[in-house]
Amino acid sequence: LDLRVFGYDEYTGAQIILPDGTITLPIIGKVVAEKQTPEQLTQEITARLQTLLVEPIVTMRVSRLRPLLVNITGEVQRPGPIQLQGLSGAGTTTTTGGSVQSTGSIPTVSTAITSVGGITKNADIRAVVLKRLKPSGETVSITLNLWEAIRSANSTPDVLLRDGDTLFVPKATDS
Repeated sequence: LDLRVFGYDEYTGAQIILPDGTITLPIIGKVVAEKQTPEQLTQEITARLQTLLVEPIVTMRVSRLRPLLVNITGEVQRPGPIQLQGLSGAGTTTTTGGSVQSTGSIPTVSTAITSVGGITKNADIRAVVLKRLKPSGETVSITLNLWEAIRSANSTPDVLLRDGDTLFVPKATDS
């Protein structure tokens, strides 16, 4: 994380999320970053600094995401597990007076398929299956029609991937 507190160099700089899921800041001490969005973490740091500083302006940018492990099977050129890296500078969050702004980018279904060399000529891109493990332990399957996404201007946006997702591109059937 790249943390900036306007006018306070002692709080400004790179912060690495430690294995225990925390970052450490001067005087404040440990702040839990695990399972928090950049917006939530920025708001928490701002709230904790407000007891020490006058109207702190906190900006946080995710400078590097850890790689996501995704498994791609079926009718793709190179099936198997792949690691997808989020873009550097993947997200920025700023708080001033309670408002939050955020930008970011993480790997999508189309970038994952592209990274394994694309689909084979036998692929049925109308019925791509995304399997995702929910925090409750339940597996959810979502069928994606990538042909419609390519063909239509009003299609749904590219689906964002999460660590542990599995994509299955089925073989087209004669119908």
